[in-house]
Amino acid sequence: MRLISLFALLFLLVACNEEKEFMTPKQGEVVLDVGVDEYSLNGKILGKTATDFSDDDVLVDSFNIELKKMRENLGDEVLQMLTTENDSVKRTQIRNDYPLVKIHYDSNVPYDVFYKSYMTVLFNFDSYQLAFGSNYKEICWLHEPHERTCLLYSFWCEQLNNAKLSDVLFGTNRFPKTLANLDLSGDDLQLCAALLSLALGKKDGNLVYVVSSNETGRTDGFRIDVFKEEKCLWEFIEKKTGYSHLTLRVQNDILVKDFAPIIKKLNSYGYQIKFAALGN
Repeated sequence: MRLISLFALLFLLVACNEEKEFMTPKQGEVVLDVGVDEYSLNGKILGKTATDFSDDDVLVDSFNIELKKMRENLGDEVLQMLTTENDSVKRTQIRNDYPLVKIHYDSNVPYDVFYKSYMTVLFNFDSYQLAFGSNYKEICWLHEPHERTCLLYSFWCEQLNNAKLSDVLFGTNRFPKTLANLDLSGDDLQLCAALLSLALGKKDGNLVYVVSSNETGRTDGFRIDVFKEEKCLWEFIEKKTGYSHLTLRVQNDILVKDFAPIIKKLNSYGYQIKFAALGN
């Protein structure tokens, strides 16, 4: 029993050190911790999660104001470092390393809180890491699709938001037809052919996975596949070649502990993930 207790204590110490290392901001770092009750920035509690994330705005005002201040301060710091550094390799490294945002999400935070906080960070900074729950070893570096792809994704997401959630989740083919009215050519058509979309919702308390994809390169060539088991989803995804971008939409009340494994798996496949709001 004493040996087991020692191992348990050692495990707790290691876990605490990992958490401390991730959550303690170093020079040029911004650390956001989003909990069920409160959220904080570099250790400073900014407010109550349920209150500040409750409106319909995508950006969280109090959080956005603080991030803007930090961005400006860090920008001055980076500029000073670049001014005093003559080595071109080191100058490039400085640009790549600063500023870095680390975001930690509690396992029981819902998607709408995740989405709004993530978008507020993205509005201010380009480089960030994500950690979910109590596992600080599995750090996600995510990459946003480039600007023109984002425009197509924005249109695609707008159509999804205009459609009823039941239509999106359970396989009617109404909303992809609106893409047939787009006047696309050249590179835009290639981007359209590369659009892959995954929506997560719940039916009867169970997760449902809806994938929309395009095998033809035509604006009217989208198909929808609905999966009730996660293993079937990955069997389908693994057969998809030639896709590098993916839009992920999650029902607002689905928790981090349910959708974080999906993000990690997609990230391990090398997808550039664009998050979108799906609603209730």
